[in-house]
Amino acid sequence: MKIAICTSRIRPDGEQTVFPPLGSMSIIQELVKHGYEDTYLFDIDGLRPAYSDILARFERDRPDVIGISGVVSTSYKFIKQLIASIHELLPETPVIVGGNVAASSELVLRLAKADYCVVGEGELTIIDLMAYLKNKGGRSNPDDYDALRKMQGITFLDEKNVAVFTGYRPQIPADGLYDLNYDILERDTDVSRYIIEPFLYPAFRWDPRGYEPHRRGQKLATIVTTKGCVARCTFCHRWDKGIRFVGIDRIIERIKNVQERYNVGFISFADENFGSDRKWVDELLEALAPLDILWRVGGIRARTVNLDMLNRMREAGCVQVQYGIESGSQRMLDVIEKNTKVQHNIDAANWSFEAGLYLVYSMLIGMPGETPETVRENIDFLKAVTGMLPEPPYARLSINRVEALPGTAVYEYGKHLGLIGRTPEDEEKYLLHISDTSGGDSGKQLNFTDYPDFVVQGWRRLMWMELMDNWFKLHPEKQQALSTTLWRTFKSRFESKKSKAARRQNFKEAGAGQELIDSFVDKDFNTRRNEVAETMVAVWYHTSLHFLRHFVVLEMLVKDFFNKDVPKSWWVKRVFELPVYWLRGPKKNQFAKYQSMRKTMTEIDLEPLTESEANLYPLQLGR
Repeated sequence: MKIAICTSRIRPDGEQTVFPPLGSMSIIQELVKHGYEDTYLFDIDGLRPAYSDILARFERDRPDVIGISGVVSTSYKFIKQLIASIHELLPETPVIVGGNVAASSELVLRLAKADYCVVGEGELTIIDLMAYLKNKGGRSNPDDYDALRKMQGITFLDEKNVAVFTGYRPQIPADGLYDLNYDILERDTDVSRYIIEPFLYPAFRWDPRGYEPHRRGQKLATIVTTKGCVARCTFCHRWDKGIRFVGIDRIIERIKNVQERYNVGFISFADENFGSDRKWVDELLEALAPLDILWRVGGIRARTVNLDMLNRMREAGCVQVQYGIESGSQRMLDVIEKNTKVQHNIDAANWSFEAGLYLVYSMLIGMPGETPETVRENIDFLKAVTGMLPEPPYARLSINRVEALPGTAVYEYGKHLGLIGRTPEDEEKYLLHISDTSGGDSGKQLNFTDYPDFVVQGWRRLMWMELMDNWFKLHPEKQQALSTTLWRTFKSRFESKKSKAARRQNFKEAGAGQELIDSFVDKDFNTRRNEVAETMVAVWYHTSLHFLRHFVVLEMLVKDFFNKDVPKSWWVKRVFELPVYWLRGPKKNQFAKYQSMRKTMTEIDLEPLTESEANLYPLQLGR
């Protein structure tokens, strides 16, 4: 059998991820191990071919089975389009969909017309499903529903057109996770998209150790050492129950492999929950120190760290830690079910700075119960932990509005409020609306608060402006005259080709790779624009003309209105919310209890409308 395992577009063009397609690679390796040697990766998300080229590839290869990985539900629109094209082009080829998008299995099966969904880790499930399809043949042969019901980890439509979920399969042991064969990337895609320039991460540009002579020309690889999380945040969907830690020896072996193979000297540990097992961390730090690598951590919980641990991490080569802080309001942390306190976040931020680690502040706003008061608590918290930074904090801030994704408590709350329809067709309208978006996009999120959408949209801008204003007050010597910044911007915008070529040559002589050169030379105008924004804060916002603050926030909202790929009719509705708000004030008691969203949904207890919805109820809860 010829089997194609495909990634799917989950972001707008130009925003491809540097995170390797780990799930797809694991599936391919398992299939090859079980004798399905004619299995390959079609890395649509990484390579971004034209849609016509995607279809031409399928027509040329004519695979017997096609698997599509939808790692997040914002890929739904693309997956639906792709399945329709595959069925038209290869009507006998079954299509299997896996990844988090399978939390919406009824939509994927009934409306997008996938043949089967794989739920959770698919490495073992795919072997059972391939054995079944090998005996069954093409799509025109009738399904053996009894055989499908005995197969754990799948969803399908049965003989009565009812959606069936066969239950979760036991999880893979920790040491079986992420044992990746990079031959797949070299053979089937562009491996340079995943073995990258380290300085594309600002933290490595910030740390002087990144410029040591022996690191010149070294690359960065992504390594994952854990899977799962000790928490169950109510906005986060996951198939994993609990957390699993890969053994230290295996981690070191995998790092040494990429060191030797790709001249890697920098590592991004892309874990969601690095460091929750203190003994494991101690052993890992001891093993990392002799490797002389620099590394960052993509996800670590604030309540798991202390100053001693962070100091030892830096000594072992750590450059950056990234906490899912989410909020500086205890009320909102309780709604999120973060299982942490604001003081944990304050301590972690201060200790990280004291340890000399680069810190990104990841914040989430717009959960049910968010108000101007909780936003002010966020601002006060961020002022307390960013004022000591050596540069303006705009590059350190990641402030996003909550996006309701299937399989989460907040998504189910959206159904309760009527913001998301209860029928598959109405629910699909929402998934199509949020498809092809980035985490920082504005304008497509649901409004769970008691305030108009424009007010909620402005909170992120207000937080940004307040923090910048606070930083410049604490560091007046860093303030640059507006005229100076505008002149530098003008010169950068009209820089001569000769000047750009000279700067390119300087970067090359310093050992920089092409990605980094393009980032610093061709996109330098964006850096100048950031400097203009900084100076505008100082001039407009850092003055006694307080009314200009509202103008700055409004100006940014107007930019969103014209720049975002959102129907203007959607925006018009939001405009009409404003006079109602001004006349009546905010809504009352829409979310009066500051308790976990999961507990709230347990109390609401939405009754399934159909047998299919009842069968798929475990998918709505996640794990």
